[in-house]
Amino acid sequence: MASKPKVGGQKDPDLGKIRALAPDLVVANIEENPRDAVEQLRAGGIPVWVTFPRTVLDAIRLIREIREVEGMYVLISSHLLRDVEETCEEVLILKDGRIAAHADLEAERRSNRRFVELETVGTSRSFTGAVQGLGCECAFYPNGQGVERIKLVLPESIEMRELFRLAAQHDVEIRSMNYRRDSLEDIFLAAMKEPGGARGGV
Repeated sequence: MASKPKVGGQKDPDLGKIRALAPDLVVANIEENPRDAVEQLRAGGIPVWVTFPRTVLDAIRLIREIREVEGMYVLISSHLLRDVEETCEEVLILKDGRIAAHADLEAERRSNRRFVELETVGTSRSFTGAVQGLGCECAFYPNGQGVERIKLVLPESIEMRELFRLAAQHDVEIRSMNYRRDSLEDIFLAAMKEPGGARGGV
């Protein structure tokens, strides 16, 4: 930031310096920046976006709007993962001053995998084979007492009721089911477990 040109303060912006920079967009705040400065810039043909976010949701909406301007990029530094996930396309996760992970959130949203964990009784090979036949990525964890945990990634085209249909067909009891989608929190927690070094392509 030290290399960036200084254009005055919030209450006394240097309009001459701002004009000389020929910005594509100036972002002003209704409470912090003088109205006459905004009007002078606009009169000189410089687009000015006047903001007045009063809540977190207002701020998130504003970031989205700015991001939609062609050629405009927004850099956010925050530990509020849910807000970052809602507003950003890419994320760098830092750990001990180094990049621990790089996530393309647009790609994550497109894949948006569905994770299901089942606890079953009476699981047979025919049932596990049928589940895999749906196109699910599966991992099976029998406990030796007739109870088995099944972790799987459910394809987007497969409805949850298909699992219950197969269970009924193969006389398998589903005792419990946990369902969730992948999130930035999962990516963050995985990055924090990594023993040093950077990694990408999450």
